[in-house]
Amino acid sequence: MIVKYFQHLEYASQEKSLSNPNGLYRWVNAFANKQDATTFLELVVDYLCGDVITDSWMLIDKENGQLVSEMADWFVDGLRHVPLEVLAQKLKLREYKLSESVDNIPQISSFEGSTLDILDILSKSESALDFVQLGYYLYPASSRRNETAKRKYGENASKFAAFFDLVRLDHLGVKLTPIGEAVQRAKGDRLEIVARLQFRLALFRDLLCSDDAKNEKVFCDTIFKLSKLTRIRRSTAFTAMLKIYDKYECGKPLGCKAEDLICQMRR
Repeated sequence: MIVKYFQHLEYASQEKSLSNPNGLYRWVNAFANKQDATTFLELVVDYLCGDVITDSWMLIDKENGQLVSEMADWFVDGLRHVPLEVLAQKLKLREYKLSESVDNIPQISSFEGSTLDILDILSKSESALDFVQLGYYLYPASSRRNETAKRKYGENASKFAAFFDLVRLDHLGVKLTPIGEAVQRAKGDRLEIVARLQFRLALFRDLLCSDDAKNEKVFCDTIFKLSKLTRIRRSTAFTAMLKIYDKYECGKPLGCKAEDLICQMRR
């Protein structure tokens, strides 16, 4: 597995074959055995920590393109029903392919703007959009901002959505991933799904699992590489993520020090 432009995982050349046990075979096997809850949960956990990615879906013949949409819809619908507390416990001590670093400390102005709104905007575009275009659409209509401000707004929102595998960033711009397309199509409360995709960010896992000394240390060691003013700005994203978690789990794990750690970010 290799890391490409901004948090995007791809298989190395030797991993792209159909013989890769964590490639296309893994997805198709789980999809064919939809009633096997254990297999599905294992797939979800491996996907969230990066051991399994959706790039292998590109091996499916274009003639069977509908299968990609069906698998994505099945996966995000099943993900919606996995208890958040179960995910926290399963991921607590897992090693992530995208490990904690200053580069993946999020910054946002609006949680929904950086998740559902960006999906809505990209779903209406026939091509990838750049940061300036996204910033223009995401800013309130009454807001008078220059191009630099729009670019930064669009960049922060895009990178946040990329953490959750909702969008992909490359030289062409920002576009939806198969998972992002499935979340966009999903019926009902889509934030329920996004609440679970938050676990793709190792730092959020560490924050939520801060009852474990190792997770707490990694979170603090990473966060305190930032200057005080930058930490204060970035704390907003973690506060928003915890709020979404609390909304769908109704309480953080016993021993969680999340609020205390966010307070430390602001000191």
